[in-house]
Amino acid sequence: MRAYLGLTDEHWYRYLLARAPHDEVNFWAPSGARSFQAIPQGAPFLFQLKSPHNAVAGFGFLGPVTTLPLTMAWDTFEEKNGAESFDAMEL
Repeated sequence: MRAYLGLTDEHWYRYLLARAPHDEVNFWAPSGARSFQAIPQGAPFLFQLKSPHNAVAGFGFLGPVTTLPLTMAWDTFEEKNGAESFDAMEL
């Protein structure tokens, strides 16, 4: 089974860590220009913090991948997007 190592924003990680545990989180990218197809649904997904930490900070299993407008992502996941408000997520 293949796993994917995704570079993770430290703010996103720390925000969610402070509110753990979670049944799910939304690991998102600010552009819907590309479809994520590196691993199949259900495969392990490792979260690696960017420099200067360069360490795996957590893991999960990849759920469904879809492209959503930002407002719908907020309405669906709210704080599980890793931000306290829609305005903070939009930054």
